[in-house]
Amino acid sequence: MQTALLFSSVLLLAGFALRAKVKLLQAFFIPAAVVAGIFGFAIVNITTPLEFTTTDIYKGELNDRKIPEPLRQTFEAHGLALSLDATVLVDTPDKQWHLIDGQTQYAIEKTKTTLDVHMLRLNWNGQAVVRNLQAWPGLLIAVIFSGLLLDRPNKSFRHSIKPAAREGIVVWIIILGEVTVGLIAAWLTVKGLGVNVPKSFGQLIETGFAGGHGTAAAMGEIFETMGFPQGRDLGFLFATCGLVIGVITGIIYINIGVRRGWTRGGKVKINLLTGLESRSEPQPIAFGKVRSEVMEPLVFQILIIALAFGIGAGLHEVTSRLFPQTSRFPLFLYTLLGGLLVREGMRHLRLDDLIDAPSIHRIIGTAMEFLIVAAITSMKLSALVEFGWPVFCLLVVAFCWTGFCLLVIARHLLPKSYWFELGILNYGMSTGTTAQGMMLLRIIDKNLESGAAEDYALASPLSAPFIGGGGITLIAMPWMLDQFSMGLVIGGLIAFIAILYGLGIYLSRPERVGSRNE
Repeated sequence: MQTALLFSSVLLLAGFALRAKVKLLQAFFIPAAVVAGIFGFAIVNITTPLEFTTTDIYKGELNDRKIPEPLRQTFEAHGLALSLDATVLVDTPDKQWHLIDGQTQYAIEKTKTTLDVHMLRLNWNGQAVVRNLQAWPGLLIAVIFSGLLLDRPNKSFRHSIKPAAREGIVVWIIILGEVTVGLIAAWLTVKGLGVNVPKSFGQLIETGFAGGHGTAAAMGEIFETMGFPQGRDLGFLFATCGLVIGVITGIIYINIGVRRGWTRGGKVKINLLTGLESRSEPQPIAFGKVRSEVMEPLVFQILIIALAFGIGAGLHEVTSRLFPQTSRFPLFLYTLLGGLLVREGMRHLRLDDLIDAPSIHRIIGTAMEFLIVAAITSMKLSALVEFGWPVFCLLVVAFCWTGFCLLVIARHLLPKSYWFELGILNYGMSTGTTAQGMMLLRIIDKNLESGAAEDYALASPLSAPFIGGGGITLIAMPWMLDQFSMGLVIGGLIAFIAILYGLGIYLSRPERVGSRNE
């Protein structure tokens, strides 16, 4: 943990320095945390030596690889002095390591326990750091949502239900559309390439994009029972590509949106910011609500968020035990509710004036910075050759569909005043994770003032239990693909999406009529 925190901090400093100096990064509004994450991703993947596993040995994937320094030292400790050009050749039939060093060949039997342990479990601190960072996004997004309803009065139920319903409909359209276009691509385009892929191949877009790595792991077992054992690895590939390409394309869309005036501020003049402009005119970033002689004011605000997070985590644990079917609900839904309960409790006790909104913004922002670095740095790319062209086709179709949902569906169905903010949040979610969507949103809505994040969170219960890794993804869809023809499933999905779109148009009609009368 300590190493991961230090590594992330150094990356953020390096990202800030690069952001302040490189005009290309300034022109594309790329946050320092994104720069830091990409920098960390490159460092980890370039400097991390191979982690040898039994599967690697049997597949022969280490053939002709140069021996990394840590492994060389292991062999030297056992009396084998090797040159810098020494390579590994794996002999699958006799399960032996063959070390080729010039004209000399060493055969090391795997039964030698000491060497076996070193070779099979070889890693370095960088890999331990990555494993630690991989656990950060889920935790930090829950911290962020625990403060969303703390720093501002929440909307009344009457004013919240309609935006939440409209947002929920859009999310359903996006994710069911990912399944639909995936099935169509698998049925028509991919089959046309002469590659025999199973029906469930079309589910990979939803599995990797809207579902993410967790859903890919869960769907892996289902793919196995459906005769598609490669589905798990392909799901991870789609999840990773969604994270990488989703950030890049999301930032491109943001630049287009800012220049065309789609954001709340309208069309704005693009100023290149280095991040150091406040040196000449520093602004207060928070206000003390308690006396520092008694307690540091910022610590007091952290304790309020911690209380909201604790209540949310407790609710998550209790409901998961009482109703096991709710265990798949994400933690951030409960921490959002925890924040609402804390705020309402303090309001009834007439203590809500102790909540300092700027301080809450700073704490949420801090969590977001480290979340971005952790999410990008800990990504892993893997090359899967067997389904190369079909995967490429599915990825192209996926990004065309999610882009269409942002530029067309969101514009017609979401609240007019912040359709682009909520749309870009949905775009990040539908190509990667909620954390990625929040990262993209924060570029144009730094303090989350538009209401997009709140609408998204309030609408999550309408979609999270069912799609993008919910019951329909894991149970209903595989069953339908097994029981019915591809054409019937696709036709049913298209009809349902059309019904949802019509309902969304109906819910947005008063606003749209009003906007024409203005």
